Amino acid sequence: MTQLSRKPIDKNLEAEILNKFWQALSQVNDPPSNIEFFGDFLSEMEKITLAKRFATALLLAKNYSPSEIKEKLHVSDTKIISVSNWLKNANPKTKQIIDAVLREQNKENLTDQIEELFDYLPPLPYTNWHQAGKEKFKREKKRSTRHALR
Repeated sequence: MTQLSRKPIDKNLEAEILNKFWQALSQVNDPPSNIEFFGDFLSEMEKITLAKRFATALLLAKNYSPSEIKEKLHVSDTKIISVSNWLKNANPKTKQIIDAVLREQNKENLTDQIEELFDYLPPLPYTNWHQAGKEKFKREKKRSTRHALR
């Protein structure tokens, strides 16, 4: 959970800081610059958290069920609900960005990429590793078949 100082800062100062932050972000225009900026600016945990939140939003936008998302991304039901509520109440520009990402890559390709990334993670505790390995192999085989057919 995010921790904030108990001592609030002046509202004008807060607005000025946020304004400078948004200006700085607007100057980061290309992917290599994004990687460098956020690589320095965010901790590893913050990067993972944001990436999982974004992946959850994309999968929800593609009508994946919460149980599928939970299984693929290892996120809690609470996080899925909060992202779902966020998507329902999102600004038009945010929805436009999500739609643009979805249009850019078809459903299978994006799902394959997300599954491939999360196949690197070990199985959950108390999971039958032998069975999990077999399932991982089946997923890899399906992905390679789909990729060959494209």
